[in-house]
Amino acid sequence: MSSGLVMSLSSDARFVTVVVAVLFLIAVELGFRWGKRGAASGHDQPLGTTIGAAFGVVGLLLAFSFSLSVTRFDSRRADLVDEANAIGKTITTTQLLDASTRPRMLAELKEYVETRIAFAYAGGDAEARAPFTRRSGELQHAMWQLVTQDARKDPHSTMTPLFIQALNETMDTAEKHNAALAAVIPLPIVAVLLIIVLVSGVLLGIDFGRKGRRSPVVQLLFAVMLGLVIGVILDMDRPQHGLIRIDVSPLESLRSLLNAQT
Repeated sequence: MSSGLVMSLSSDARFVTVVVAVLFLIAVELGFRWGKRGAASGHDQPLGTTIGAAFGVVGLLLAFSFSLSVTRFDSRRADLVDEANAIGKTITTTQLLDASTRPRMLAELKEYVETRIAFAYAGGDAEARAPFTRRSGELQHAMWQLVTQDARKDPHSTMTPLFIQALNETMDTAEKHNAALAAVIPLPIVAVLLIIVLVSGVLLGIDFGRKGRRSPVVQLLFAVMLGLVIGVILDMDRPQHGLIRIDVSPLESLRSLLNAQT
């Protein structure tokens, strides 16, 4: 299976459901025709154990992948909230800075918040995240330069270190959020899962063909079920690109906090 197809399958839950269901039905149909030819030639070996083992593997992989996707989805949501809280603390502690430094720091923080909101909306698209990741790093460096200049004005200040601590936390949570969005189920695992599902479909079709009967309604329902499960797994694993999205409102609420500080 080509990487381009797997990339497409990772983008939209509805597309995934339809494609997986159609491919599974095609696999069953191919197996059915193959099975009919085998039965006609007298090669009618039992497949029950093999089919059971194959779908057992499918069930195991689906359960593992679903659990992994849910865990990562919850982790990303928690990381976004943690980052919003850290930025909010940094905004609040700008009051501890020198009067000449504070307006410049708030201006940097305002752009930083907008950059992090755009970063969060980019979600699982690494290419779309790249410019916001780069700009976030530049703004972090600029803010660090500002606060170090403020610290040099009064080396004995007990207030500036509190802001430095908050800014450090903001930078750390940003890195954690970056890593969380970059951590997705590897495409080779997705490809292996799809291949095993299709092989299972072929085996099921062979068994139907050897028995000379099948149930199109049952096949369709089973195909849709598999498509839905795989679609939901990939939808949760690639955030902000499908039906299941992480709420970005904790970051967006920082706009009002910034307005209150200016």
